[in-house]
Amino acid sequence: MRPNAERLHNGGAMSDEQSHGSPADPHKRICPTRADGLLALMAATIHVSECQRRQREHFHKCPTCVHYNARAITPPSPSALPGRASGS
Repeated sequence: MRPNAERLHNGGAMSDEQSHGSPADPHKRICPTRADGLLALMAATIHVSECQRRQREHFHKCPTCVHYNARAITPPSPSALPGRASGS
């Protein structure tokens, strides 16, 4: 990353931990931590409670993040849905 880009990331200089997506404090996260593994152009280190608040308020970057709660939900199997016969 270019020196100027490092200063702009998170509003200041990044530590090695932040640049790799794992802040030193276990109660903080890089927002967003992209699911595709790419670094976000604009990111911030936030507390887990802030992450949850942003998800409740439908923050526009949440669907691309590994911490997005909806990623943990598995869709029901088609046979478990009412009104659907299996194999049709």
